[in-house]
Amino acid sequence: MKSSATRDSILEMLRKKQSCVSGEYIAGELAISRAGVWKHIRALKDSGYVIESHKKQGYKLVSPPFSQRFATGLETAYIGRELSYFETVESTNTIAKDMASSGCGDGTVVIAKEQIGGKGRLGRQWVSPIDCGLYMSIVIRPEIATSSAQKISVPLIMSIVFALEDIGVQAKIKWPNDVVCAGKKLCGILMEMRADMDSVEYIILGIGLNIRTPADAVCDPLLKDAIALDKLKDEKTDEAVIAAGICNRFESTMEALKCRDFDIGFLLDGYRKRCITLDKDVFLESNGQKHGAYAMDIDENGALIIKKDDGTMQKVLAGDVSVRGSKTYV
Repeated sequence: MKSSATRDSILEMLRKKQSCVSGEYIAGELAISRAGVWKHIRALKDSGYVIESHKKQGYKLVSPPFSQRFATGLETAYIGRELSYFETVESTNTIAKDMASSGCGDGTVVIAKEQIGGKGRLGRQWVSPIDCGLYMSIVIRPEIATSSAQKISVPLIMSIVFALEDIGVQAKIKWPNDVVCAGKKLCGILMEMRADMDSVEYIILGIGLNIRTPADAVCDPLLKDAIALDKLKDEKTDEAVIAAGICNRFESTMEALKCRDFDIGFLLDGYRKRCITLDKDVFLESNGQKHGAYAMDIDENGALIIKKDDGTMQKVLAGDVSVRGSKTYV
């Protein structure tokens, strides 16, 4: 029997039983040695299957590879249909940019279990420990003017919020690029692009969503303002399922946006209702300066409309905003 057929037979045995299957039983059924069973189990693990080994009991299949779980939940025509999945990367955005520059398809998705050089806005570090989060980048090639590209952050962050609501998590938005729960950061997005003066070649949409709380979270100052889904839900969250959910929501939102010539107006009521920045006295940090202001509204380009303490009005497309007097992350 060929190795691939042997592994398929082992998988079938493991799938049929909810409990453990002994190595002795597998060896007897397939007429191979116990060492041969162990070799095939290791190969299955290397290919992404999560299989537990229990002393004196045998082997138990916990879950199939990420790509299979992701594909099962995917309902899109193009976003996520090309998937590159990695154990460890410097940054999914960096890989996605290389792939985009080499001509990868619209909707290509890059996901990693761990980032060792994860990037946040303004050059900050995004802590990305292994098996604790969803670290994902989406490549899109919208036919949109360069001057309007920034507004894509609105459908993206709304799609993330919708996908979280689909699994029972009610999240809020902290302008411009954060998703928050219980006053702490649950998710962040980072948008990068290649464009000329008139048109966009591609946009990379980076998403970092906290799934599980790292064991050393209490000791890590970078994580003091963060929260993960395991603190918000009783059930475990499979990052493949939430990744597929985000892709599903984002594609449907983008298709609606294209039909409206990239007018985000239909999303703004929902955005405003969920935005914790609005109708608050805030501090705005931009270009190394800090200003007091009142956050009034979000405009048709996703810009924050503020009234500064000196009475002047301003539209802000980028910057850090915090609510004055708040002792939480918001």
